[in-house]
Amino acid sequence: MRLFTLALLCFGSVVLAAPTPDISIDLGGGDDGVDGSILKCKDLALIDDHTLTAQCQACFCDDYTESTLDLNTVLGNIDGMFQWDSQNYAFTASSVSLDGNVLKAELKKIDRSFVPASIDLAERIKNVGGKLTYVKP
Repeated sequence: MRLFTLALLCFGSVVLAAPTPDISIDLGGGDDGVDGSILKCKDLALIDDHTLTAQCQACFCDDYTESTLDLNTVLGNIDGMFQWDSQNYAFTASSVSLDGNVLKAELKKIDRSFVPASIDLAERIKNVGGKLTYVKP
């Protein structure tokens, strides 16, 4: 099991990497016709509470490339609950973390209180050709 990684970048951003096992996390990229296999991602991390990064397979080989996706463009906060097809959840979130492929946070409600919330990013975030991609159902 990898340890948490905390790194201060040049611009003062903090990178938090949740512990990930040495095996890849399946973000369900789908079958591209090669033996029914699914492309994988590993080393998932969250930058500035909203930018998802990962090393993703672009093909069925051992090569991985870095990919990023700004979750603020696809996830919002609706009265303390994560909502797909909405935006800017991070503006009303605190204690944001990534546990494997589950995003967790304290989200602000309309009454200004904060409640715990979580969402499985694998529901809609997929590895498509080596890129983290939001896929509508």
